[in-house]
Amino acid sequence: MARQIRFVRGETNGAVNEGAWRTMRLNTHNLMQLRLTLACRLGASRDVTRTTLCIRAGRYGHLSPLLVDLPIGNNRIDIVILNHGTQGEEVQKLCVHVLITKC
Repeated sequence: MARQIRFVRGETNGAVNEGAWRTMRLNTHNLMQLRLTLACRLGASRDVTRTTLCIRAGRYGHLSPLLVDLPIGNNRIDIVILNHGTQGEEVQKLCVHVLITKC
């Protein structure tokens, strides 16, 4: 069964335009396949390695970088795509660093 993926490109400051979400179905758990599919849909095939995919849990959930394959299951996943070098992407790096150093 295909998993529903909602995705949106994040603003340069990391904000999300709630009206810009798009939806697709994905038949794999493979992160690289998700990355390539999203890049193709966004018309940014050459930029596939210059983005960070973040997962968001709920409308007010914090963004967490997606670093491994998707979990098994068919629950909907919300993905925010951040370009490297933007303020939003830098904030995500800082949040991950803080979480790792607190562990």
